[in-house]
This record gives sequence, structure tokens and C-alpha cells, in this order.
Amino acid sequence: VSTQSTGTTARERMVLVHRCRFLQWVPHAIEAMQLTPDGKQLAVARADASVEIWCLEATGWRLAKRVAGHSKRSVVALAWVGDRLFSAGSDGLLTEWDLTLLRPKVCVDSCAGAVWCLTPSPFGDRLALGCEDGTVRLFELTEDGAEYCGLRDGSQTRVLSVAWGAEHIWSGGCDSTIKKWAAFSSTARASLRICVEREGTDPTLVWALVCLRDGNLVSGDSLGNVQFWDGQHGTLLQSFQSHRADVLCLAQSEQQDAVYASGVDSKVVTFLKVPPSHSTRPHREVDMDLGEVVNSKWVYSCHKRSHTHDVKALSCVGDTLVSGGVDCKAVLYSCKTLGSSQDEPPVHLSPYPQAPCVSNANKLVLCHMGTQLQLWRMANVADLNVPTDCVDGHKLSEPEPACLLKLNISGSRSIQCSAISSDGSLIACGTDDRIRLFQLTHHQGVDDQYLLDQVAESAEGAAPADSRGAVQMHFTAGGDLLVCATPDRTVQVVSVSDHAVVHAFGKHRHEAPIQTLAVSSDGQWVAAGNSENGIHVYNMDTAQHHHQLPVFDAAHVALRFHPSGPSAVLVVVTWSGKFYLYNVEEAKLRDYSVEGSTDVLPKGHHLFSKPDIIGVTFNPLEPEKIVFYSHEFLCRVDLRKPRVEEIENKSAQKQPRSKKSKKHTDTKKKSIQSVKFVDKFRPILYVGFADDGSMIVIERPWLQVMESLPSTLYRPRYGSA
Repeated sequence: VSTQSTGTTARERMVLVHRCRFLQWVPHAIEAMQLTPDGKQLAVARADASVEIWCLEATGWRLAKRVAGHSKRSVVALAWVGDRLFSAGSDGLLTEWDLTLLRPKVCVDSCAGAVWCLTPSPFGDRLALGCEDGTVRLFELTEDGAEYCGLRDGSQTRVLSVAWGAEHIWSGGCDSTIKKWAAFSSTARASLRICVEREGTDPTLVWALVCLRDGNLVSGDSLGNVQFWDGQHGTLLQSFQSHRADVLCLAQSEQQDAVYASGVDSKVVTFLKVPPSHSTRPHREVDMDLGEVVNSKWVYSCHKRSHTHDVKALSCVGDTLVSGGVDCKAVLYSCKTLGSSQDEPPVHLSPYPQAPCVSNANKLVLCHMGTQLQLWRMANVADLNVPTDCVDGHKLSEPEPACLLKLNISGSRSIQCSAISSDGSLIACGTDDRIRLFQLTHHQGVDDQYLLDQVAESAEGAAPADSRGAVQMHFTAGGDLLVCATPDRTVQVVSVSDHAVVHAFGKHRHEAPIQTLAVSSDGQWVAAGNSENGIHVYNMDTAQHHHQLPVFDAAHVALRFHPSGPSAVLVVVTWSGKFYLYNVEEAKLRDYSVEGSTDVLPKGHHLFSKPDIIGVTFNPLEPEKIVFYSHEFLCRVDLRKPRVEEIENKSAQKQPRSKKSKKHTDTKKKSIQSVKFVDKFRPILYVGFADDGSMIVIERPWLQVMESLPSTLYRPRYGSA
């Protein structure tokens, strides 16, 4: 495709777009969530046993760290104790996580089968685990982990919920009962037993418990009831049948004046505490020891339905309430405005990958999901007529891509990264413990199409010598070297021919996990960025550290070297929506700004404050145009043109207001524009370019994702058949 000129104005180059929806990516359901005591971090556990750490930034929540999933691991409950994160699951292990190396730090066997719930003591010195054998196991926290210190024996059925009060421990199980134990006594027998409502002969499951500051208890069960109990005598104070199905989770506000409940019907219900009504009947208003109203009542306040499927987790700290479940989305609410006339819309944290799980070499696309690699070939559109569909100068191609390879990787660990060489003869993937290389034998078919003949694993499946796994990887341009970022925060260079690590650097320079990696087109420079916003540049010729980049305004989310030019220029994109051009040879920022502006999107755009950029790429035929992309849009910035500037029309200022035309604006814009915005494609997983300048856009519509999710609870609707 060529650029045409007419007079003094040049028409934009028409770019052919391969719009693909072949990738059957499916997110994993949320099993547990927990906010830190300060409310600035959120831990999310998913069904594949992966753990995500979200951090609160000035512009919103950002996925800062992620522990990869494991098929032999289970996480169904989370607990923060200070800055220490603990989890438990059906594998029967209590695990403390190392959030620096992103791996288990200490694992302790519960010796009681699967663990279904986990809660810390109010003092943060012990953990209570509800187990499969009907016991509540207590573990004392130490500097090195956790040590078993006792149990509370309840029944022969599993314990589904545990709540820890000031002096007592409560548990709920599968036998329609709630039990109470002394927290600091050596006895293992329950001091109080409460029987909840049953329907027929089927037992009621007590899924959730919350202990209030006044000693009372709140329960949620399989009948859809939220019930308030007297903590001393075990009598029922109030009962609300607020849900159409099981209540799976409960949470309370820090002020103890609100309780939140949710479950299978996907409805998040708010209960508010109201003071007692004035009455002439004498009654005790205030407990002198606690200084609180003891006969206050709870009322059903409001409900939100931000989810489509079961809600399995709730957590509340300060003004933030978060919910999540089977629909894979974490939703945050403002507690202060929840249910009021000034109710703020909830914030949805995207379940889509925050780092691309796709890479391409020309028209070959490599994807990784779970333990599987997929190789696809884009359609050859050389002999087609010009497509009629066009979006902002981007023509859409029609033929379907072809799947060349689906490769299941043995082992229980999920693939964290993958890469393909520029000629399509090598593919590689990495888990947190090993690297695997595969050689592809192919030939050229009709119209020079890539046809795969054979796949063979290098060195008969052995990992490269001295390699330590990978979280990010890239081949150099010639395909002779594979650059990997390891889980232990080093950068390793693997020789493909020798099948061994030939260089390793950066071991003591990264104080946090490496999350971004970029290799220059000539293979001389490598840039690696960690989750603490430290970006280091290494020289491949000397195999030494070159220098560290300055710390930018916000955490960076993507790195990419400019594909051409006399010097190596690194493009750095930050979470706040700004980008920087950094000359690594001269160790300084390249000057590109209009009045200091380096924002990806122009000011005034509705996504300006929170663009959520996930990647950056270049068209090889137009290297001076940078393409940024998020899940919702594409944005192209032309480095040769200045930003659009609005210049006020001075002649319009001199006219009286009554004489100014309402149909004409009083400003005019420069005819040259450097930013092009396209929101036709969504949600976007990856954007790349082939050698002929055609664009590859991989989408995964949410409606297609929902087709793979379990069915929802049937709700009759008025007027439906």
C-alpha cells in the first residue's frame, strides 16, 4: 500500500487490518479477595490458584504483581496480617506468600484435609482454619511462618466459615449449626451451639459468619437468610430472607454500622444499623462497658447487582467495598454513597490480561493460555479485492486465520511467557521453574504461505543449562539468542545453538519482580523494568549494566525499543497515560513535546485521566508513528507532527457577544494532527504489525467469554415467556 500525494496535502497510508477473534481466552473465577488493613492493596485469588496484587494509584487500581497459577495448588481463602499474605485451599496447606519473588515462602500442612476458610485473630497473632474433618485448627504466627498451636473439635462435617471475636471463635458448618469456642482456653469443646433453620431433612449450610464488636454474630446460609444472633445466649435477634439462593459471603464496615451480604443470586445487599426508636417504656439504652447502643436494630437498606454470576467474596476496609465471583470481575463500591441519592457508579477491575499473552513474527501469531501454546497464521490477502469496510483509514480483511499448532506443555505450572523468532523457526515458553525451546520445520506453500511440517523440542526436552525459568522473554532479531527475565529478578541470555545461558546480569539491581522486557532491533540493548518502577538498561555487547533510567511520574506498564534510527530509543509508557522517548546511548530523554505534553491521549478526551494502556507497537513501514493500545481503543501518535493546538480567534473576541454566531466556534485548530484515535476494536488482547505493514488486532468480546461461564441462577422477569 502506497502513500499518495495531492498538491501539498498527503493522504494517510491505508493500513490493512487482520481483525481476529480466534483466541478462546477465558478468565478464571474469583475465589477469594482481601483488602489490606490500610485499604491500599487488594489480593485476589482465582480458580487456577493464581494470586493477583492490585495497588491503589492516583488514577485508580493497577495490577502490580501476579503469582502464576498451578494445577496442584488451591487457593480458596486469603488473609492479610499486616503486610504478610496468607492463603489456604483444598490442598490442605496454609501458605505464606513471598511478594518479592512471587512464590510460596512457607507451606504448613493443616493435617486435617482441605481448608475451606481462613481468618486472623483481632490481634494479628494467630490464624484460624476451618477444615474438612470438622475441626478449627489454630496456628500461631512467627517470624518464619506459622506453627500449630491447638484445635477446636466441633463435628464430623466440614467447617465452611470461621469468625474471630474478641474472646471467642465462631464456626459454621454443613450440619445446620453454629458453634462457639473460647479463643484462649485449652478446652476443645464448644461452649454454645446454635441450630439454624432447616427445610425438610436437608441440612442448612452456614457459608459465612461475621462477628460484631458488641459480641453479636451475623450468619449467611444456604436458604438465602442473613440472620443476626445474640452472641451471649445464641438467640435469634433478626432474620432477613434477602436472597433467592445461598448467601456465600459477608463483610462489615469498620464503623460496625453496615453489613454487606452476597451470594448465588449476584446481589450485593446492604444492611444498616439504626438507633432505637424513642419509647416511653423504660429500657437500657447504653452498655456502660462498651459505650454502645445494645438494642439497636438492623434494616435492609439497598442492593446492587453489578455481577452476572455468583458472588463468592466480599471485603470492606474504610470507604471501599469490593466484591467478586464467578464472572471473574472485581467490583469496587464507595461505602459512603452506597444506596444514597449521590451513589457513585462502581469501579470494575478488568479481568483481561494486563500484559499481552500474544506475540507475532510477520503473519505468524503465537499465544499461550494455561499450559497450552497455539500458533496461528494470518490469511494471505494479496489477491483480494479492496475491502469495503474501513475504519479511520484501516481496511478490514475478511479471510479467516489458520491454526497451525496446538501444543500442550507437560507439567503443573502455567506458562507465564512465550516468544517466536522473526523467521518463525523457533518458539519458546517459560514457566517459573524452566524454559522450553521448540524448533519448527516448515516450507513455503502457494503464495508464500507458511506451512508447518514438524515440531521438535530442543535438547530432547531438557532446559537450557543454568536457566532458572522465565516471566518475560524475547528473541533477538537473528533468532540466535533468547533474552529472559527470571523469577529471581535477573536477566539471562540463552544461546539457542549451545542450549545454555551465556550471559546473566542484573541480579542485585532489581529489588522487585521484573514485569517488562524489551530488546533493541539490533540486539545490542536490553531494557528490564520491575514492579517498583525501576528500569535498567543492559549492553549485550559488553554483557554489563549500562545505566538506570530516571523514575517517571507513575509506574510504567510497557517498554518497547524504536525499530529504526541512528540511536536506540526506548519508549516508556506509564500508568498515568504518558509516554517518554529515552535515548539509551546518550542516557537522556529525547525531546518530543508541545508545551511539555507527553500524554498518549489529547487533553479533553473522556479517557484522558485513565487510559489503561497495556502495549505499544510500531508499523515497520511507518516507524515514526507509535501505536498504543488498551483493551478499549487504539491510539496512533505521529512523532513528526506537533500536537493539535486550539488558537483563539482574536477577531471573534472583539465582536459583541450578541453578534457572535452560535453556529461557528470562536476557536480554530491547526490542520496538522498527530493523534489518531480508534475505538472500533474491543476488547483488545494484542496489536502487532506484519512485515508488509498490515495490522493484526486480536479481540475477545465479553459476550463470547460469558458463553464459556457456568449458567446463572434463573430469575423470573415480568413479561418474559
